[in-house]
Amino acid sequence: MSESVSPASKHSRTAHARVHFGIRCRLPLRDLRLSKRNLIYKTGRGNYLFKDKWLRSNRRLWASHKKRCLLNYDLSMAYFKRLSHEDFNNALERLLANFAQLQPVYDLREFDGVQGVYMMILDKYCQIYVGKACGKHGIKHRILRHWHNAVPLDRLLSGEPEESIMPIDAFRALDTTRIYAATASTAANAGSLERALADAVPNCYSLNRTKAGDLTGGLHEAIQHRRTRSLL
Repeated sequence: MSESVSPASKHSRTAHARVHFGIRCRLPLRDLRLSKRNLIYKTGRGNYLFKDKWLRSNRRLWASHKKRCLLNYDLSMAYFKRLSHEDFNNALERLLANFAQLQPVYDLREFDGVQGVYMMILDKYCQIYVGKACGKHGIKHRILRHWHNAVPLDRLLSGEPEESIMPIDAFRALDTTRIYAATASTAANAGSLERALADAVPNCYSLNRTKAGDLTGGLHEAIQHRRTRSLL
């Protein structure tokens, strides 16, 4: 049975490949969508991936932290199911009307090396992620990083399990069902548009975990401006 995810998605002739927004995805279909099974990444040797020292050096916390991450997954999935798809689409239509420079993307290869702002739509979950791409790689490269990045165990949560917004990088390629993008002539213009667009997305539909735009303070500033929502 064929599956239709978006106008840019189609089955390829091989069992373990799929073309999605012009990009060939070679993983098994079960690994191209987020599930509880693939939420927590382990290396080929069965090791967790860590970003920060606080959890990596405290092995006794690993089991409890993993349990908290899985609780956040369950609460998030229940939260997504409570959202109205009709209200979500109406909110998205208002965004597109207010930001007319955003255009639908059907083939990411056309945005190789193109800098600007992008909006990833996850229709199943009624969620939106807003990001920007500056520098030589551009929008295509940035979105592929979202699809292919493995989230370290210590970055799955942003706050308590009952309030943490799931990271966009935890979702998989086929979870993104629509993409919109706007080019920007300078990094400053991209940052301004990203901030305005992210602020316009209602919190209940937003996967942005901190304020958009340039965060010169790095992780400290991101934590300071952390966004949360009640999942209960």
